Amino acid sequence: MEHDEAAAAIFESVDGGLNWRRLSPLTWPVRGSANNVSTRALGERLVAHPVTNDVLLYSSYSDGLWRCADPSANTPTWTLVPCGGSGRLPCDAVGGAQALMFDPSSPNGDTV
Repeated sequence: MEHDEAAAAIFESVDGGLNWRRLSPLTWPVRGSANNVSTRALGERLVAHPVTNDVLLYSSYSDGLWRCADPSANTPTWTLVPCGGSGRLPCDAVGGAQALMFDPSSPNGDTV
């Protein structure tokens, strides 16, 4: 599979797509358009917390799992989430989860 080496970017619109705001940093180390190409059918790579919408999770194809706890901030902060091992989110061989989903049976919506 070929990977695009350009930085991935996440944008949001609150007015039906008339205006867009960038949520991912310009210097984000996440690369490649393969993040949502051949594995698209496996599930979502970007999910919002189902109760509060104040947490975003993004799983890149090869640059790990990322969490944003302040998407409404002027400059949202993204942190790399450790995966694999006991008590952590599972990751595939290249470092990202293939699909993300918040567990609907979790009382606070915090289980991924």
